[in-house]
Amino acid sequence: MKHCKKFILIFFVVSFLCGEMTIFTPVVGAQFTPVKIRDKKGSQVGIYKESHALVIGVSKYTNGWPVLEGVVSDVVAVGDALEENGFHVTAVMDPDKDELEEAFEQFIMNYGGNADNRLLFYFAGHGYTVKPKYGGNPLGYIVPKEAPNPEKSEKDLKKFKRIAMSMQRIEEYALNIDAKHAIFIFDSCFSGTIFDLSRSIPEHISYKTAKPVRQFITSGDADETVPDRSIFRRQFIAALNGEADMDRDSYVTGIELGEFLQKKVISYSNESQHPQYGKIRHPHLDKGDFVFHVRAHDLPTHPLSKGPVKSSLDLSKYEKRGEWNKALAGITANYHKLLEMDKNGFTPATMITAWKDFINDPAVMQNNQYSQKDEEMRLKANERLSFWLARERHLAGGMNKKVTFKNESNANSKEWVDTVTGMEFVFVDGGCYQMGDQFGDGYDSEKPVHEVCMDDFYIGKYEVTQGEWKSLMGDNPSRFKHGDDYPVERVSWDDAREFIKRLNKKTDGKYRLPTEAEWEFAARSGGKKEKWAGTSKESELGKYGWYDANSDKKTHPVGKKIANGIGLFDMTGNVWEWCSDWYSSDYYKKSPKDNPVGPSSGSVRVIRGGSWGSDPGGVRAAYRNGDTPGGRGGDLGFRLARTP
Repeated sequence: MKHCKKFILIFFVVSFLCGEMTIFTPVVGAQFTPVKIRDKKGSQVGIYKESHALVIGVSKYTNGWPVLEGVVSDVVAVGDALEENGFHVTAVMDPDKDELEEAFEQFIMNYGGNADNRLLFYFAGHGYTVKPKYGGNPLGYIVPKEAPNPEKSEKDLKKFKRIAMSMQRIEEYALNIDAKHAIFIFDSCFSGTIFDLSRSIPEHISYKTAKPVRQFITSGDADETVPDRSIFRRQFIAALNGEADMDRDSYVTGIELGEFLQKKVISYSNESQHPQYGKIRHPHLDKGDFVFHVRAHDLPTHPLSKGPVKSSLDLSKYEKRGEWNKALAGITANYHKLLEMDKNGFTPATMITAWKDFINDPAVMQNNQYSQKDEEMRLKANERLSFWLARERHLAGGMNKKVTFKNESNANSKEWVDTVTGMEFVFVDGGCYQMGDQFGDGYDSEKPVHEVCMDDFYIGKYEVTQGEWKSLMGDNPSRFKHGDDYPVERVSWDDAREFIKRLNKKTDGKYRLPTEAEWEFAARSGGKKEKWAGTSKESELGKYGWYDANSDKKTHPVGKKIANGIGLFDMTGNVWEWCSDWYSSDYYKKSPKDNPVGPSSGSVRVIRGGSWGSDPGGVRAAYRNGDTPGGRGGDLGFRLARTP
């Protein structure tokens, strides 16, 4: 969890890289699509000629501040969302004091001089509020990577104030922008000192919208705690995707955004965060309203909504229903030939090629308006492709040779293969172990160490892959679409549950998410005293998992590292993995001994294992984290468990 000193600042811009301080700017000469703002009568009341965002993230602090590994995934996700909403992005990672100032000044000089531009600034990293000794308003700061922790000594506090960037400096930057509209968003516990808090009803788009404005939103009030995996960030992205468009006019204003975030974050955080929003205290810069244009396909629609419906399907060659039926007959014949091939001893390589050819056939990819049979065949074809991909891994030595690929698996086997998707499961003998931080370098949420006893269970040998996901769901939500054997990501807890629901309908109904206690027991090779899944030596960590030092900031195919002591792959890194439990930071103080299943309620679900963006501390087997059930990210996936 991030302490209350941490916050995120947003103006408008996007892109991302991690490591040493790096700056990326939009391509010179890039084409910008103007954003026209219209009121409900259709009259144009404003225009944005260009949209720019500056995204700054600080993860690797060097002088007493905790590393914030969650900043990596936050910046990636927000960057993607802003690019999808038409912003051109400049991104900066891990700046020091001078580089932080240069980033602001260069960005404003490049893009802030045109009155018809809109600017968004985003900072992810630690923040801190200094309270004056002799009264007066507290002053907030954003923290570059080399700033000292001001709570250590009076000397460190003085040095901190020289290095960190104050909100007064941010206000100066805001006042020096010629663009009419700029918005600043802080995902942090931070009290507003340069803006007036708003409690107003969101305004409709009108001529007032075009007037100048500097808007601010914070994710919480002073002294509130911000989680490392940001609830606020998740809801901000949901707002950009149209959920904050309260009056359904295809626009989200800054006021609508603030109102939406306030309601959602308070709810999802169990009232531990209270977002604030408002406009700068300035007589000429508090009249307008920042505007996001929501694309039509992102808006929720009513099934009886009026108006023409556009379709991307070319029906010119299928003008009659009879033509559709002929095409379906040909598809069906090929499909049944492939099912016969499935039974007649062809090699996995042959069947993989054959099923891929079928799935990629243009006729198969067309959606038949008059039948559901084509969709059923597409789903089944993806199931068989995933099965043969799993069997090919087995023949290459990736599985225990005891397992068989018959249509009925042996319930007493030490491994289990699902015949619908081809997913492979390892049997975990139950037992008792010491759960939590046994090495003394963990967080309070990992304490106290306590004894937990588990019944037998199965758990996925690999994280659920994109191919396995497509075989049931028919789509691929992943950010890193590099192949069917890569882990599926950008799936929420709710998405994972829907996957399980569909799988259980096709099988014996025993698939589920692992509990948090099951996950840690399995990661630690059956409850051994292991710091990471398979080893306690940091020098060996890169052999067992993908994390920030070796991942190149992306996912990798499952099963390419060394398995842990019971044959499980990627329990360390690659993608975070959902568990079934609600998350509570103090659950270990009251956890039952036998088969704990987590608190009875909550606002976030447990995630475990760390990801490609995590540091060594974030991929420890005992490390606990959480996310909202609807949260998605390019570093967030899952693996399944199975009841024997």
